Amino acid sequence: MSRYMSVPGSRAYGLVDSCDVVGVDGVYSQTKSGQSFFRWSGNGIVGISSEHPKRIYDVYASTFGQNVFQENQRLESLYLPRVSSIPRQSFLNCHNLDKVEFPNANSIGEQAFLGCNNLKYVCLSSMRMDQIRPQLLGIQKGCIVVCQDGTLVVSDEGWNELNPRQPELDENLSYAFLDDGTMVELDWVGEVDSAKTSLLLERHPRRISIGSKVTGIGDQAFMGFENLQRISIPNTVASIGENSFKDSGLVEITLPDATGSIGRGSFSGCKRLYRVNLPSGIQQIPDETFLGCESLLGTIDIPTSTTRIGDRAFMGCCAICENPMIRIHKDVVEIGKDAFSGINGLILFKGRTMSQIRAIENYPWGIEKYEVQVRAGETERIESF
Repeated sequence: MSRYMSVPGSRAYGLVDSCDVVGVDGVYSQTKSGQSFFRWSGNGIVGISSEHPKRIYDVYASTFGQNVFQENQRLESLYLPRVSSIPRQSFLNCHNLDKVEFPNANSIGEQAFLGCNNLKYVCLSSMRMDQIRPQLLGIQKGCIVVCQDGTLVVSDEGWNELNPRQPELDENLSYAFLDDGTMVELDWVGEVDSAKTSLLLERHPRRISIGSKVTGIGDQAFMGFENLQRISIPNTVASIGENSFKDSGLVEITLPDATGSIGRGSFSGCKRLYRVNLPSGIQQIPDETFLGCESLLGTIDIPTSTTRIGDRAFMGCCAICENPMIRIHKDVVEIGKDAFSGINGLILFKGRTMSQIRAIENYPWGIEKYEVQVRAGETERIESF
């Protein structure tokens, strides 16, 4: 088990010895030799140890030098909330970097991400879309960028919106928005199965709006829809079948509260899926529901109706590395084998003591390296992975 220790003068959180753990408030990181990860000049980072964590966040620095992170093959994600300016070629050839967040940056130098071939997510939420030029910055096609104008994805032409305004639609009908901008009306009634969607697959839809005549999504209905980024599902949909969106290109999904069941492997292999909202009434998250969803970000709230999390349900969700990522209430009594194997992030149990948490079958659910953190004076217990 890796340990987190206080480092006087260091305000960096991170992962030690490749352990997939992020500290909580008041717990700081250090290298094996006991030194800070960074060299400082005032509030600026001017150097970094070769033993630094793969994922670093919440560094209380206002600046960093141009050469600090260049050619760094260890760094995978970085969160610097106080930095206002990003130097030119800051992350040159950081081939393993997949996520960066600069929520208060107002300027960024040319070629800042040149050679970052694995970069999937960039947060520049204080900058406008017209200030961010992907080709000039080295941001490659398919990368998700958050800015003042919304959530965007880089395309060959520049930008595609993930949440574009839709034309006024008949809520009873279903529509597909194709790669070439064409809108197609779909005569879907009852359950949508793979037989109804097979011809649509060849037309590469980017968005689909399902109408209120649809009552369910069948097994494998949208499996392999690699171009499909977004789908809107009405409250009339009561069930989602097995492998229904497996290996699709979805980037986010909101499931309506009326959906009472989700099939095994529904979103497995959705490697670009970064945000999901679960319906409030589901009793279980089945086996392999989010298996291999390596881009999942943000907090996932397990609904209060849920009592079971299945085998390998979140296995391989390796991008989970922010604040408490999965919040589990006290009525969850079963967690399957390898449910959280390969996860990076925090598991927050509400209303459970650590002895109660350890008593849940299959503990620690496939995670090899972890650390327990308890917030003094609170009833909640944090299990960090």
